[in-house]
Amino acid sequence: MAKKSKVAPTKKTAARGRPRRYVGDRPNWTIRLDVEVGDRIREMAEATGRSISEICEQQIVRSFELADDLAKARAETKDISIAFMTTQRRMEAAEAELDRMATMQTLIESAVHRAMRRAMLPLRKQQSKNARTRIARGKD
Repeated sequence: MAKKSKVAPTKKTAARGRPRRYVGDRPNWTIRLDVEVGDRIREMAEATGRSISEICEQQIVRSFELADDLAKARAETKDISIAFMTTQRRMEAAEAELDRMATMQTLIESAVHRAMRRAMLPLRKQQSKNARTRIARGKD
């Protein structure tokens, strides 16, 4: 013979408390707030005619959106900073190249001047000799 269970069958009882307003995708979250923050949220709810839960959700969503926007702005700022630093390095390299080229130009001009003087030296000696000859002959 089968033994009977001594536990009495449980009776389904009605759910306690107020019926849920939102069913499904909107779970209940419980948080603790400072009095000042709670008062501010209550004032916002009264001013807009929305529930405190809706105001809290709106503020949380806004804070996430602002955090995302801030992260994007920081990334863009970092990209701009990298581009600026790269451009600055390129400008410094170009300035160094200009300085090097100016130095080379000065050296080349100096070398050309010396070469021209050396090339002109025999001509000057000849002119000087001719001038001395003319003076000696009395032509000047």
